[in-house]
Amino acid sequence: MIIRVRVLYIFIILLSGSSCEKLMMDTDQENTAMNNFQVLWENLDRNYPFFTYKNIDWDSVYNVYQPTIHEDLPDSTLFKILGEMILTLKDAHTDIWSPYGKFQYDYTADHPSNFSESILKQGYLKYFYGLRDGIKYKVLDSIGYLYIESFSTEITDEGFREILAELSDVKGYIIDVRNNKGGNSKNGVIVANHFFDSKKLVEINYFKTGPGHNELSPMNNYIIPKKSLGINKPTVILCNRSCFSATSFFVCWMSILPQVTLIGDTTGGGGGTPHYSELPNGWGYRYSSNQTYRPDGLNIDKGIPPDFLVYQSKKDSRRNEDSLIKFALKFIRESGK
Repeated sequence: MIIRVRVLYIFIILLSGSSCEKLMMDTDQENTAMNNFQVLWENLDRNYPFFTYKNIDWDSVYNVYQPTIHEDLPDSTLFKILGEMILTLKDAHTDIWSPYGKFQYDYTADHPSNFSESILKQGYLKYFYGLRDGIKYKVLDSIGYLYIESFSTEITDEGFREILAELSDVKGYIIDVRNNKGGNSKNGVIVANHFFDSKKLVEINYFKTGPGHNELSPMNNYIIPKKSLGINKPTVILCNRSCFSATSFFVCWMSILPQVTLIGDTTGGGGGTPHYSELPNGWGYRYSSNQTYRPDGLNIDKGIPPDFLVYQSKKDSRRNEDSLIKFALKFIRESGK
């Protein structure tokens, strides 16, 4: 029988959508090794939404790690135990940090990078390219190429329209979000707005509504374009495993459009909005607070698969060529025939 310390918790869902990160506050607890363990385990037990989806027996995890906790445990050892427990969730939005470091799941492990910044600069952007709101852009063989390195840099509607105006005569678009680890999802919305011609359901979020593992309620999320251009030219999204969080959301939204094709590798996921919290000893941690599904039923937490799986070849690397850009340019040219 598992004996657990009851933890009074406050469940806060902030729906302002200002970023990919939300705040969670724990009540005060006595700072002991066992209480720190219990607070973390119990808070995840009540609020983490993926136990059933990932087929994780959280009680069994408790039985493995709880016996290793005792009151004269060094802080460094306690941190290692808590970190290893969190890693069993295999969730890069669920991690813990302290003066001893950070434990975070590596969602890119065993996946090729499929991206070289030096090849992009030397082989394609070269000595001249446009730059607005953090987006690098250029015309490549009559096709508009846009590299969005991060969604942490503010993208404005005005700025993105200026980019599109400069690329108005192109046959199609390549939007490269490889290695974009996320940021503020509002920036992705601004970009996506220009490709939608009407209100569309783009995702369904399931939020925790109670302490039970399956107590989840859905909420629909829509793209509602404002003054949209409704771009319908062939558009390719280049993605790799390092596309995470807000970037996975962006790829999710764009993937439902008929004129959009995904090329590259499966994204890194990160479909759960992280809530931040703190243990009694002051160590910070966060955890995914919801599940996100594409309207066709795909849970995006494990990533969004491409329409065409393309890897960077060694042969192209030696030639200073990007295999994914080459594939995308050919695909758009042939789409226009």
